[in-house]
Amino acid sequence: MLLLGALLAACGRTASPPPQPPPLPPAAAIPAPAVRADDQERLCRGLRQVVAAWPDAFISLRGQPIGPSRWQAPPLDDAFARCRIEGSGRLTASHACLARPGGVVDHAVAAAGFQATAARLDRCLADPDPAAIRRWVKAGTVELAGGERQVLWHDEAAWPRPAVQLKLEEDYDQPGAWRLRLATYTMR
Repeated sequence: MLLLGALLAACGRTASPPPQPPPLPPAAAIPAPAVRADDQERLCRGLRQVVAAWPDAFISLRGQPIGPSRWQAPPLDDAFARCRIEGSGRLTASHACLARPGGVVDHAVAAAGFQATAARLDRCLADPDPAAIRRWVKAGTVELAGGERQVLWHDEAAWPRPAVQLKLEEDYDQPGAWRLRLATYTMR
């Protein structure tokens, strides 16, 4: 009897495996934002002004005080419009601007903005500065924990050295949002 049951089961229909889900489409590349020539020049001009004000701890760029040894600063360009200065001496002062393109930004969009902005800064720092002799050297991009990254340029022709740092960072005031931070300070 068992033999007959096994034979009937072997001759019966076999269940086919469930259909596979369709393959996911490839991830779309996030395009870098288009940059107009006048936007590029405005960023370069703003960055040159910040670097020129660095030896005097950014005194010429200080706006309204926003706390002890903290001041508002003029925007570099439309993207880096939220700027401030912290510290009152050359070795302790920093000029930093925040950008968050388009409100809350996910990591992929902010990372594309980081790459595009780093390329724009490369162009600014490669151009000869008519007001000062500068020799900017770019360090490689450093990947940090949690998806953050940064790139640094420093002036080999000055001591102490001014540094320009671009950082992709999470905005801890809005979890899940990412922003760019552009800072100028003294390398120690």
